[in-house]
Amino acid sequence: DPVAYFKTGATILWYEFKSTSTRNEVMSRPNFCGHQAGPRTIFSVDAVRGYRIADFSVFDDEEEVLFPPLTKLRVTAATKLINDPSETINVALSGHPDTIIVEQIVETPAVQEIPREGHT
Repeated sequence: DPVAYFKTGATILWYEFKSTSTRNEVMSRPNFCGHQAGPRTIFSVDAVRGYRIADFSVFDDEEEVLFPPLTKLRVTAATKLINDPSETINVALSGHPDTIIVEQIVETPAVQEIPREGHT
């Protein structure tokens, strides 16, 4: 249940690189989330900092954006749209992909002087 797991206001971290797209319609393609039955989740990211890598993408019109490991996000909304996660044949019975809306948190790292030996 995404609503119970992704509570509004919660902070989450992506521990690995995440590939995303600036084009919503990409998610309906079979190579991505598609329209097949079964559990699926779409994250919608209000991004501040990411890396546009469209020139290197396998898919010409994907408009790919890559987020680095440890990207920090705040959940702003979660919607459960999957009716039956065990249904893998009929989309009408399975439901549509769950949706999680997040905003990226960018923190400025604190700068601290590190003393070196022999220097005061």
